Amino acid sequence: MRNLTAVLAVMLLAAGALVAQQREEEKSRYTPIEIISAVPADYPYNSIAEGTVILEVRVDQWGDIEDVGVLRDIKSLTEPAKKAVKKWKFKPASFDGKPVTSTIAVAFNFRTQVVVGY
Repeated sequence: MRNLTAVLAVMLLAAGALVAQQREEEKSRYTPIEIISAVPADYPYNSIAEGTVILEVRVDQWGDIEDVGVLRDIKSLTEPAKKAVKKWKFKPASFDGKPVTSTIAVAFNFRTQVVVGY
């Protein structure tokens, strides 16, 4: 009986290790978009607005921007944010090692700038 219990315990440990390994492999099947280079947004000289503009950027399987949507809009700041993000470079997401189209949310924080001078 002891031998049977020991064998069952070893089998359960081996099965548990196999399941854990399979779960780890499943997790690593998707690799998210990677930002290669980013350009900051210019604060518009005629704006007094502050806040965070959030954009949703759709990146195709080649790393090119397919579309830019707006998740949080600030009228005078959204266009500068969109203009900046269109200059960004991305490494596309992948699934099972193959590049795929996916989206990423990008936030631009704008603060008013005080200009001191004559």
